[in-house]
Amino acid sequence: MTGPAHKYAQDVHSGKVEACEPVRLACARYLQDLQRRDLIFNEKKARQVLAFFETILVHTVGQYAGQPFKLLPWQAWVVWNLYGWHMPDGSRRFNTAYISMARKQGKTTLAAGIALTGLLMDQEPAAEVYSAATKRDQARILFEEARRMILRSSTLAKHLTPGRHVIEAPKLGGKLTALSSDASTLDGLNPSTAIIDEYHSHPTDEVANVIRSGMQARRNPLHLTITTAGMSTAVPCYQLHKTCTEVLRGQKKDDHLFAVMYQLDEDDAETWADPKHWHKANPSMGHTITMEALAKQYTQAKNIGRSAEIEFRTKHLNQWTSQASTWIRDSEFMSCTEKIQPAGPC
Repeated sequence: MTGPAHKYAQDVHSGKVEACEPVRLACARYLQDLQRRDLIFNEKKARQVLAFFETILVHTVGQYAGQPFKLLPWQAWVVWNLYGWHMPDGSRRFNTAYISMARKQGKTTLAAGIALTGLLMDQEPAAEVYSAATKRDQARILFEEARRMILRSSTLAKHLTPGRHVIEAPKLGGKLTALSSDASTLDGLNPSTAIIDEYHSHPTDEVANVIRSGMQARRNPLHLTITTAGMSTAVPCYQLHKTCTEVLRGQKKDDHLFAVMYQLDEDDAETWADPKHWHKANPSMGHTITMEALAKQYTQAKNIGRSAEIEFRTKHLNQWTSQASTWIRDSEFMSCTEKIQPAGPC
């Protein structure tokens, strides 16, 4: 096995690329699974999808607008896994995927590319691809990114019709559209690929449940959740995050779940202000975001205080928090308890 995606896993596993525990475990799992006889890695298929990204798709916003979508190592590795792994009967191995990282890593752009892949390359008859969210405005962010990709690509334009609300693949009978829980109805869906962006903002699992139940008739469905951490642990995304952690640690088993989370390690929690840890949650550091820009955000957060610090830790370091307005540091809490004396008898 060769190529940048495979090398990325090897470099993380060997320690050449420093990464957090979930990423190390995900790469170790990939390398171990290559030895299994009950799974098949279709290198040809994985390379075809990588080529689709890098030769057909283009960036549409920011400093890379108009340039080919050259995948970063972590992005290539995600695509490599989602489209390379198959079961012995040829069906897709990973029907569910969870990817978590800090903001500004290019995850929505990657997800838009995966949506177009599901529309054109999954060989699903009458493919139904959805960008899903609780609100239509949020769901349309990914949809609009996919639409702009089509408008910038003469090759895509030959096969796809980018309408304002629906992207159609006339020859294949497929469609890509935005789906939200505030739509008039969520019944009757038959998703082949569905992507939930920023799942942490979903107060319930209504949308996710509709997607899961609707996919039952598909042979090769893909339900992808791609998100940043949130400011409440009382949401379905946090439970999914915990489950993925348990699967990666071997505490639970799910051969059809792909999971990778870019975040600070538990030992980094108290030293989160040290920039040497920040790259663990920001795999696109130096490309879509710089250390200088992140340092500015950190300085502003420290100057403003508690709520801004929580925002920084959640959105830029991908740390889950239990509340948005207050965060008492462990060191401060302990210093207070040391001063508290037990009350004497009445």
